Amino acid sequence: MALIDCYECGKKISDIAPACPSCGAPSKADNPKGRGERIPANLNPVKKLFVIVVGCVVGLVVLGLITSQGKHTPKEKTLEEQGIYLDSSASYAAVDAQVGCSSNYSDDKKEDLFNSNYRNRWMEWQGEITLLEADEMSLNVDGKGTQDLSVKFDDPSAGYDLKKGSLVTVKFLMTRAGGCFLPFSGVRARVVNWPQS
Repeated sequence: MALIDCYECGKKISDIAPACPSCGAPSKADNPKGRGERIPANLNPVKKLFVIVVGCVVGLVVLGLITSQGKHTPKEKTLEEQGIYLDSSASYAAVDAQVGCSSNYSDDKKEDLFNSNYRNRWMEWQGEITLLEADEMSLNVDGKGTQDLSVKFDDPSAGYDLKKGSLVTVKFLMTRAGGCFLPFSGVRARVVNWPQS
């Protein structure tokens, strides 16, 4: 047995050792590629650790770039988020029959129908003023003597000159479904037609 220099790191190793104990290079006899060429699978532990750390850092950088791109991609705003609301020509009777007290649907279906067809839609209904404040009013729309619609005016003094019992047409943005005890509700209301006497 003799000591020879490792062809990779230059340290003394036994001529019968299968690999250098310092750097892990295979002995010349075990190296099928020949003298001085190293087989990558036999990296020493420090080099293996270095390769793993570099791989992890690169992976984290790539992952960070991918996730940051998703965050900066602008989400397309809905019409409502842009302040744009669709019009609906549905009458009180039609809405009440589908989602109100007159409806025979389950509460879940009524809620889904209201959200998809009427919520945040501009509506125009006519009725008799039953309750009145400067900034809000309630209307009897179906002529049965109850409050069918309650609205808040866009202008907080729009109801100041109106009179209870007057027949008015109001345009409003629907916000809540009515039922047997509660009226339909709306906001941003404005009276579009009323007798002024």
